[in-house]
Formats: sequence, structure tokens, C-alpha cells
Amino acid sequence: MTGMTTTAAVQPIAIIADDEETGRLLLAESAEQVGLMPLMFDNGTDALDAALSYGAAIVLLDVEMPGMDGYAVCRRLRSDARFTSTPIVMVTGHEDSAAITLAFDAGATDFISKPVNWALLPRRLEYILRNAAAAERIERLAYFDPLTSLPNRQRCLET
Repeated sequence: MTGMTTTAAVQPIAIIADDEETGRLLLAESAEQVGLMPLMFDNGTDALDAALSYGAAIVLLDVEMPGMDGYAVCRRLRSDARFTSTPIVMVTGHEDSAAITLAFDAGATDFISKPVNWALLPRRLEYILRNAAAAERIERLAYFDPLTSLPNRQRCLET
């Protein structure tokens, strides 16, 4: 077809999983404010399937959800090479040290406590995404030739 734009196809995706509708909608609004296309799910299983199918620029997970909890989704995503550097943020009402430890042990990039400061969240997402992009660029410079994009000697030695 002519006349169609592919902007939506290249817009980065935010996977959002929260079993509370209000939380999902507010997280989606924050994601949209930073230029992401939110895909919302009320359970961990569907969120994981979507992330594995479509990829994601960032994943925002509630801890307690039907299907799979946020920790399990995070662990599963981190076990996939495509998600080793993708920011995964736990957004939960559990803010005790055990919950925070579980989140980071599962591979979370950040932890946001509920109630969320909705005015601050878009800025925090921008910060997380900017840091992830910088880390990815550093990794690329360390292991790939900038001219050919082929793996360099260091990459070959470490794999």
C-alpha cells in the first residue's frame, strides 16, 4: 500500500504488566510521554510472551500478578540474550528490603515503589533509557569494530 507510514513499526515498545488497570493506564501514559508505544498486560505470562515476540525498549513489571509474578518474568527475560541490556523496572507496593533484593537478584534495572510519583516517572524513564543506551554503546565500542561492525579481537577472546 502507498501512503502508509511505518512510524508505528519503528517506535520503541514499552511492555507494561500490572494487574491493576489504573496502574497500567498511568504507566502507559508515562511511557507515551517519553516516546514509547505501550503494550499493556494484566498478567506476567502475556507480558512475557509479548516481550519475546516484539522486543522492548523497556519493561515495567508489577511484582504480584496472575500467571507469572514480576520476578519470574524478569528472570526469564534476562535469560534471553536479546534482553541482557534491556531496562527492566519493578513497579510495586512492596518496598521492604527483601522485595528490593529479590527484584535486583532477578535482574531488575531499577525499582519504583507505589504509590508512584506520576509527575516524576516520565523523567525517571528517560534517565533509565538514556543510561541503557549509553551502556549499550559502550558495550558495542568495546567488542565491535566501529567501521565494519564485526566482532573485534576482544569479543572473539571472550566468547
